[in-house]
Amino acid sequence: GGGGDTGGGGDTGGGGDTGGSTSLDLSWTPVSTYADGSSLSPDHYRVYIGVSPGVYSGYSDTTSSSASISITGLASGTYYISITTFDAYGNEGDYSAEVIGTL
Repeated sequence: GGGGDTGGGGDTGGGGDTGGSTSLDLSWTPVSTYADGSSLSPDHYRVYIGVSPGVYSGYSDTTSSSASISITGLASGTYYISITTFDAYGNEGDYSAEVIGTL
C-alpha cells in the first residue's frame, strides 16, 4: 500500500540577506498530515532551488525528518526555493509555496 499525496512542504522560513555568504540556512514548519487529512510522519524533505521563479536547477535532501537544512557552495545572488515532503513509501508531496533567499 502507498501513502498517497504527502501534501505540501510546509511554510518555509526564507533565507534572508546574509551579506554575501555562500550558504543558505532554511527551516520550515514540519508536515504532519497527508492531503486527505490522515496522519503523516515525514521520512525526509527535498529542497528545490533555482535562480528563476518556478525553475529549479537542483535540489538537496534532508538526511531525516528534520525540518531544516543548510545549503552550501552557493554564489551570491537571489534564489527561489520550494520544498516537498517524502513519506516512508517514497511518495513525494506537492511543492510548497515558493520563497526567495538572497545571498
